[in-house]
Amino acid sequence: MRTGYVRSGVLALVVAATALLPGGAAGAGPAGGALDRTIVHGVPEVPLTIDGVSVPAASITKYNGTPLYMAAVPDATNVHGRLAAFTRPADFESFVRKNGGPEHALAKPKEWTPEMAAAHPRLQTPGRPDSASTAGNGSVDRTNATYIYSGDYYSYFGLGVAAGWGYRDLTGVDMVCLIFDCISWNDEASSTWADTYQGQMLWEHINWSGSTLWVSGGYAVPYLGWYGWDNRVSSFGSY
Repeated sequence: MRTGYVRSGVLALVVAATALLPGGAAGAGPAGGALDRTIVHGVPEVPLTIDGVSVPAASITKYNGTPLYMAAVPDATNVHGRLAAFTRPADFESFVRKNGGPEHALAKPKEWTPEMAAAHPRLQTPGRPDSASTAGNGSVDRTNATYIYSGDYYSYFGLGVAAGWGYRDLTGVDMVCLIFDCISWNDEASSTWADTYQGQMLWEHINWSGSTLWVSGGYAVPYLGWYGWDNRVSSFGSY
């Protein structure tokens, strides 16, 4: 994921002071584990639950430094669905299974190689999901692949991978090449389409690591920012 710069010495002083407090507050997340400063959660624009409890959307920032395992869930009461987040991997995988996902959602997929991508050119220029997919009802004729798009509402560039496979490191996958340089797919996804039966997994970091977001099979997300995931994907897999 992208990381920003500390623009003021004040923040650094606050962090240092907090580390000296009893209990080592600066070195532990909500579950008491060591913090990973590269994990920064975006505030969702949809209703949020953490471990099954409804909480204000901004509460997710309390877990910065700690991975969360999330699912974009269609919801009849909210046009953009809701976000279900979990602190424990086992609880997350159980939730995914009960909602039509794979048995072990956090298992690393097989790596999709450049040679395989070249042999499947249609996955490099995917179409757009139909209206049934965006409503969360699934598409009639699945392509058995999942896709990410660089723009909102499936616009600009697209990248797909067949079910059972995944891109381990999007920093090494070119999205577009200009005269002197290429722009990678790292932290560029703004919308996504899970056109498979068991869905799609997005990872915050390369090597299928950091926080995750599962999108259920047949469901498309026109804007990942609704779930706090705009421009945040560094690897993804298809189920």
